[in-house]
Amino acid sequence: GHPPGAINVQIYRLIKEWTAWDIARRAAFAFFGIFAGTEENPEFLK
Repeated sequence: GHPPGAINVQIYRLIKEWTAWDIARRAAFAFFGIFAGTEENPEFLK
């Protein structure tokens, strides 16, 4: 079970943005066969 009031929060999420840096990261993940690349969730600590 879970403690009362506990919530589930993602530490990592799929890459959301389409900046040059994020596209390069997607390409690097794809090079290794990972087509659902992840990044740290900036909302995690909120």
